[in-house]
Amino acid sequence: FVAYLSILLPFGAAVFYVHLFGVNVFFADEWSFVPLVQKLDSDTLTLWDLFAHENEHIRFFPWVVMLLLGTLTRYDTIPLMYLVQICLLATSIVLFFAFRRDLKHQPVLSTFLFVPIPFLVFSLRHFENMLWGYQISFAFSQTFAVLALYLIYAAQNKDSGKLISLLSLFVLALVGATVASFSAIQGLLVWPVGILQLLIAPAKTTPE
Repeated sequence: FVAYLSILLPFGAAVFYVHLFGVNVFFADEWSFVPLVQKLDSDTLTLWDLFAHENEHIRFFPWVVMLLLGTLTRYDTIPLMYLVQICLLATSIVLFFAFRRDLKHQPVLSTFLFVPIPFLVFSLRHFENMLWGYQISFAFSQTFAVLALYLIYAAQNKDSGKLISLLSLFVLALVGATVASFSAIQGLLVWPVGILQLLIAPAKTTPE
């Protein structure tokens, strides 16, 4: 209950923060999204438009979500801010499962060690990410990267006899890494980190 409360309290505070201070206006780099809206409206949008570089980023998945959500909300930017909070919530939940799995023999200790984590995830020091809908690309990159690394970790600690289950976890990890990579350039880091995670797995799973 304490761990769940430590997740819900900062999440609720962050949602309320967006409710108080979120403003429906396109800002800065967000204007680079307008040509995609125009192309969608004129039925000239192509797949290659969604894979186009914006600075160093390829924002395929965030742009798809922004276009789909935009058609429902008339391109109101505030729902994207709430979606950022949902991504942070998902990150907190995945981290909680990682704590529980790693310290499963010490549930009380794992709970109290975890309590500060959601408060760091929802820290208002990154208020710009919370109040700028376009930052959904960085939220996607973070959340799906954390999910991919957790799935690799879960697969390493699963019964090796359940091959289908193991393959499913690795496939889902690949999907998560792909979404992270095509959301923001930071997401590319999940690949070398994931490979390193796989390389050191034998040292972790070798019996004492």
